[in-house]
Amino acid sequence: MTILQVKNLSFRYRKGFSIDGISFSLKKKDFLGILGVSGSGKTTIIRAVAGLVTDFSGRIFLGFEREKLGISFQQPSFFDELTVKDNLAYFSRISGRHNRNIFEKNYAFLIDFLELRRFEKRPAEKLSGGMKRRLDIAIALINQPEFVILDEPVGELDPILRKKIFVLIDILAKRGCTFMITSHILYDLERVCNKLLVVNDGKQMFFGDSSEFMDKVKQTFKTKIAFSSAEDLNKMKAAFKDSRLVFSANTATMIHKKDNMQIKELFYFLEKESIKVSEVRVSQPSLEDIFVKMVSNEERKE
Repeated sequence: MTILQVKNLSFRYRKGFSIDGISFSLKKKDFLGILGVSGSGKTTIIRAVAGLVTDFSGRIFLGFEREKLGISFQQPSFFDELTVKDNLAYFSRISGRHNRNIFEKNYAFLIDFLELRRFEKRPAEKLSGGMKRRLDIAIALINQPEFVILDEPVGELDPILRKKIFVLIDILAKRGCTFMITSHILYDLERVCNKLLVVNDGKQMFFGDSSEFMDKVKQTFKTKIAFSSAEDLNKMKAAFKDSRLVFSANTATMIHKKDNMQIKELFYFLEKESIKVSEVRVSQPSLEDIFVKMVSNEERKE
């Protein structure tokens, strides 16, 4: 059963597109991770799905009542002057799905699991940043929503609490809840998501099974070569001017697959021309590196 379908979603700010041509669909119990660096359009996508951005082009189909949506943004949405308990009670009541018995059961579970019990009578404005994040997540989950959106849910949490949040998410997912989570950290999404949407500069770079994307990432490497002289560097630039090598200062860098022919040609050229290098470093590429390679691949197709 399709629970969410987004078709050709675009939204334009005054200075240009925030998102352009985003399309994906989710079935009940799917777990979507939206991956992208800051400013890539992740939050705009979830705001459109939540109904908070309406002047977009494209189509969004929700296979559930909006009252069954739980959402937590990066910026807290509770009342500073209310206590932890009063905030949870208030947002439960205004949701349109308030049930006293369900509230009391969920309240007890969430404040204990999120370690907020000893702060339940404290005004929200006096909580630490991490506590505020946990309170906002608790508000999103208090009425057992069918569909949950979490925007960078563990950004301000220490490693122990990060792990605990993902344990909580996993518990709720196994109960049948559908999730959509944004992050700029691939590892956070890898452990919980079965679907992945990758966005960069407002454009969709990938949508599909997270395992498919992770296989691509794990087979991708970043090789960086530092040269001993400007003469050798210039010789490389001339020989590989139409390649995927990126030159800067005294280095050449390539993002490539394990058995890439061009990287083999590069090392053959170094040996043949007796070019001296001061360092060769092979590492896993950053998320930004992967985006650059994906954009480059798309440009080569056109």
